[in-house]
Amino acid sequence: NMEPDHKQWINWAISAGIEPKVIEFISTFPEYLHKINEDDLRATPRSYERISKIYSIYKNSKDTFSPAIFHNVVKGNVGRVIAQEFINFVEKDHKPLISYEDVFKSGFGENFKDGSMDGSLPQALAERIKEESHTRLYLSARNILQTLEMEIGKLAEDASSIKSLISRLVSFLKLYPVDLMIAIMKDIRNNYPAIYKEAIENEAFVDSYFDAYSSIS
Repeated sequence: NMEPDHKQWINWAISAGIEPKVIEFISTFPEYLHKINEDDLRATPRSYERISKIYSIYKNSKDTFSPAIFHNVVKGNVGRVIAQEFINFVEKDHKPLISYEDVFKSGFGENFKDGSMDGSLPQALAERIKEESHTRLYLSARNILQTLEMEIGKLAEDASSIKSLISRLVSFLKLYPVDLMIAIMKDIRNNYPAIYKEAIENEAFVDSYFDAYSSIS
């Protein structure tokens, strides 16, 4: 399971504007948030704040900022072993996080206005969720909720479309590990007012929360 400091750091990193690739790296390798390898530098949360700034410059200035310089600067912050892992992570096509599009738009087009989108999810997505770590699932949910909060605001009075989105959200969250689903539902209550306003009117959302809570209490 995800240790609290990883979750806390991810929450902070999202709100602080840390580079998404750096957040993804920690979500994939949470053990690297606090890590010291033998005969190497110690990596700390502050290290990744610096790396975020460095990476932001590097990705926008590759013509003038060579990979070798980038690697050396990263190595100076987190040590040789983690630096190599990070370089590999950002340079290769690493497995992406589950996205808003994966959950709400894959196979359904852009238009939900007829309310025809039901709560069911593609089986392939359910399989992806099973394979993901707690930390990556948490980060996926945070990213998805941020987008959904904005989408609900845009839909305003389009009740049918909003109900379809909430129904799909509930189906998505029910595939999560129970403890993580409860944590995300609490996040919705505390941080996503537009989603929460609609979700508490959804019987499946309310039932899922209490069923999950009962199963672990």
